[in-house]
Order: sequence, then structure tokens, then C-alpha cells
Amino acid sequence: MSYELVGIIFLGIMGVIHMGGLVYGLVTLNRSFQEQLRWNLALEAQFQRWNAEKLDSLAQRLDQVIEMLRRHEL
Repeated sequence: MSYELVGIIFLGIMGVIHMGGLVYGLVTLNRSFQEQLRWNLALEAQFQRWNAEKLDSLAQRLDQVIEMLRRHEL
């Protein structure tokens, strides 16, 4: 085989490896995005409950958020 053909094959293999790394990065980014979205939706639901109640003090609401973080609900 000529050096040019070996170079083309080598660059093709490197390109495939690079594409695999990009796909892995996108999958990891997608998981992170889904976790953030889940966290935001849980917070939004909690704020909607608080707005409907309008009875709790700010300190009680912060205590509830801290408790939700401890229970890994957020």
C-alpha cells in the first residue's frame, strides 16, 4: 500500500474515534440537561403550591426547600 492510502485510512479511523467521542459527549450533556430539567420542574411545582396556599412564611418555605434537597427530591 502506498503512504497516501495508509494516511487516508489512519485519518478515517481517527475521524470515527472523534465522532464516537462527540456522541458520548452529547449523551452526557443530555443526561445533565434532563437532571436540570427535572430539578426545575420540581421547584416550579413547589412554587405553584406555595402561591396557591399563601400561608407559609419565607423561613418555612426555605426550610421546605432544604428538606427537599436532603431527601434528594430536587
